[in-house]
Amino acid sequence: MQPIKPKRAAFICLIVPTLLYAISLLWQDIPPTLKGGIREIQFASGGISYALAACLIISACRPCWLQKIIALDQYYLFHKIIGLVCVLLVLLHFYAKDVGRALLPLIVEPQTTTATIKRATGSGLSLRQVAEISGLYLTYLSALLIVLTFVPSLPYRLWQKTHKLFSLIFLGLLLHACVLTEKYQYVNLLSWWCLVLSLIAIPYALRLLFKGSGSTLLASAPLLSLHVGTRYIKMELQVEPPFLKPGSFVLLKLPQQRDETAHPYTIASTWQNTLTLYVSARGHFAHCLKHLPQTATLQLEGPYGATVLPLAYTSADKIWWLCQGSGMVQLMAILPRLQRAAQSGTINGQIKALCLVHDRYDELLLDLLPQANAIAAHYPQNFSLEVWCTKDKGRFNALQAFQYCKQEHFTAAACCGSTLVKSMARRAFIAQGGNADAFYAEYTAWRSLRPFS
Repeated sequence: MQPIKPKRAAFICLIVPTLLYAISLLWQDIPPTLKGGIREIQFASGGISYALAACLIISACRPCWLQKIIALDQYYLFHKIIGLVCVLLVLLHFYAKDVGRALLPLIVEPQTTTATIKRATGSGLSLRQVAEISGLYLTYLSALLIVLTFVPSLPYRLWQKTHKLFSLIFLGLLLHACVLTEKYQYVNLLSWWCLVLSLIAIPYALRLLFKGSGSTLLASAPLLSLHVGTRYIKMELQVEPPFLKPGSFVLLKLPQQRDETAHPYTIASTWQNTLTLYVSARGHFAHCLKHLPQTATLQLEGPYGATVLPLAYTSADKIWWLCQGSGMVQLMAILPRLQRAAQSGTINGQIKALCLVHDRYDELLLDLLPQANAIAAHYPQNFSLEVWCTKDKGRFNALQAFQYCKQEHFTAAACCGSTLVKSMARRAFIAQGGNADAFYAEYTAWRSLRPFS
């Protein structure tokens, strides 16, 4: 079973509660008044947004069973889509009275009935009032956390700690929903769907609040070797067979550190029980790695996903692989598989790989060139490699990408690199007549404002 892509998974998470609510309208008795209509707007928008929030909480823990359903290597894109839809639904829920008073009179004839208001006796607040007030402040807190997501200067560690509050917000919304849902609305299938998701999401929300994100796919990995280069740190770790999946990515955690120090890295190569990773030599995390003792044991979570580079199985296939910087790890990971496929004769099409590097002394490039050149020499009809050095030719821009695609007429393309390069490659591929569904890319932007597409 192939995992569902993030956009399709987000659509399913939205359409299921929406359909359940719509179907329930066939038998639900809704008061034909302006107040009844406003309550339905509140119930529908609030219930669907709550269901989506539960899906976010569950996927944030990356449980083992879920990775067989959703492509968790791209769950950041899933979170982004679901999060934006949640924001829109929460706004509708928050302004339901204003929307209802503006639109519902066009549908429902207003009734002149005098409502009897029951006020709570005593000086304390009723449970309903607490639920209403908590919903208001939880909305403000959610808005603040979402704004912080779009502040590039906010340190990632601090941003990740603030995101733990979303689990607290979810638990607060559970009280808000249970108290304010009207009795006649419990016959709606949306209520039961939210109940099922709540039973699943509550343990994960508590885990996120007290422990942090991450799955149970954890393993200790003794450090075998550590080579510090100019651009990359090459690490070899001893692992168990489940982690021997080149092209997948793992979350690397430093010893004696909390979960927020985890960083994702693609598995470059494997040999027996040895796993190789390439880590950028810049930044605080790289500084910590450089000072690890030789006997250190690191923690790995995963592996997740698979390589995004497709193979050319038919003679009509002409595929473009564009790899920039550390994205060349994906190329290194798939080279052994490409060689085996070429030797067995299952590769009948053409693959043209283009590597974008700063200079020809890039350590990662030098490590993958021997095997790549050997494959290109033995199977020139199936594979070729070109290196674009920024230092010699200048920066690879959109015009050059378009000319490159127009000259080759690719049937499929895959890009591993920055969001800017992915966007540039995708536009060039589509402009030369390529199908948008035949463009593949790893989604690595944790906090980018928009996906590469």
